[in-house]
Amino acid sequence: MSVRKQVERIRQLTASREFEKACALGQTTLKKNPANIMVSLAYGEALLSCSENAVAATVLAKFSGMRKAPVELFLMQSFALMQLQQLEACLEVVMAGLKGFPDHPELLNNAGVLNEMLKRPATAEGVFRRLTELQPGRGGAFVGLGNALHQQGKNAEALDAYQSAATLEPGNPSPQINRANLLSEMGDSDGAEVAYRKVLERFPQRQDVLSNLAASLAISGKHAAAAEAYESYLEKHPNDFDANLYWGKALLKSGNAAASESVLEAMAATYPDKTGICPELINACLHNGGEARAREIQASYRQRFPSSADVYSCDTILDAAAGGAGALRNQSLYDDDVASSEIVTPEGYVDSNAFWDSVCDAVYAHPSLRESPREHATREGFHSDNLAVEPVAPALQQLIDAIHAEVTQYAAQRANAGNPFYDGLSLDGNLFRMWAVVMRQGGHQEAHIHPSARISGVVYAKVPPSIRDSNDRSGWIEFGRPHSDFFQPETLATRLFQPKLGRIVLFPSYLYHKTLPLDGNDHRISIAFDFCTPA
Repeated sequence: MSVRKQVERIRQLTASREFEKACALGQTTLKKNPANIMVSLAYGEALLSCSENAVAATVLAKFSGMRKAPVELFLMQSFALMQLQQLEACLEVVMAGLKGFPDHPELLNNAGVLNEMLKRPATAEGVFRRLTELQPGRGGAFVGLGNALHQQGKNAEALDAYQSAATLEPGNPSPQINRANLLSEMGDSDGAEVAYRKVLERFPQRQDVLSNLAASLAISGKHAAAAEAYESYLEKHPNDFDANLYWGKALLKSGNAAASESVLEAMAATYPDKTGICPELINACLHNGGEARAREIQASYRQRFPSSADVYSCDTILDAAAGGAGALRNQSLYDDDVASSEIVTPEGYVDSNAFWDSVCDAVYAHPSLRESPREHATREGFHSDNLAVEPVAPALQQLIDAIHAEVTQYAAQRANAGNPFYDGLSLDGNLFRMWAVVMRQGGHQEAHIHPSARISGVVYAKVPPSIRDSNDRSGWIEFGRPHSDFFQPETLATRLFQPKLGRIVLFPSYLYHKTLPLDGNDHRISIAFDFCTPA
């Protein structure tokens, strides 16, 4: 049988889903004809059809450097690498393909998607703009453009891109959902609600959108409507943990404490290992007049989860609800458990300013830096992903080493401090993560805890004059005040620390903390971190 006939046979077997036979014939034929690119393509297609992605990528790689390699080769190899989650290698293949086929729409689309996934939104924007010029009727290109613009905070342009995609593809709900989500994120709750309801009207099968609508309604303070939306969503998705939890919270905020307590009690029985239910259930009980029941619930959780930050955070919630003397109960613990010291400047720098300037440069350059992501406590500022993931800038690695030294000393002191939260604490095999927060004028962080960690902390890498010179405590960190979802008594024991360049503040991860709004036009940069005990 000629090579051409064998190639045809491989493709026939693949088309008829006889993948094992197709792969066997492809392997045999390629061994006899190792330089034949058509055999490689047919064999690669068979391998991809049966999810043998690693083998396919290897087979196709032998030909990707050919001067006149066909575009199918780059598309197939990039698909294989994408399935293997080898994104950088995949992008290299796509870019190699674009050298020979600079206007190929599928290669351009892949380049845009990969740059977006690799957190390179500016590059993705340029690629998708080119694709929309080449194919102005391609709705998916406008969706990709919208996503890239959104990642850069160009939200008005992103809305226009999503609207263009929705106009081009009226039967596709995705751009319309993206647009509604962005309106909600931008604080246009009325516009978001209209957009969500239009999606539900046109695409009634997309009941999952109800959870997005409910979240948007809750953020805008329409808690009764949010509770109703969550309830409707949960009729179709009863096992969605987050939706159940937010339903309980929405019921409480709408004034229905009894229903909230009932929902959260049912969740506690259904999800006995989910400690995040504990503070919400205790809050519902307190609003329903059941302080004794609330303390009973915390005691039960503490017995089962002796090192849970969620459970220990309830001390602050209960004390705030008790008011008066009860609110002062943990005052002495702040002095025991919150420690402040100074990071020693690593060798190799002219002075401390040079080191912290290098740290700040690495923060500004980090591709994950995003503006006020909703899932974090930062408002009017920027928040990064984990800075401790490779590749790590040299200055950040030096900072990580310094943090580890400080935390080792802190942990040794806390081990004998009499706080049961630290019983059995060991840094051996701990999980470490670190992120940056860049605040501008008006920037702040809402009160929060770090529920998955044991020891948390913050280091100040840039401290503007408004913090150094002002007496109004602008930009300071405050400990001991629970989130505004919980009781806020007039008398409450708190501790405030002034940010200073190089200062490190360490604290138990269950301790509520917030940042007071920042005055002035200069940025305040802090590096926060967690040490988590492996599950």
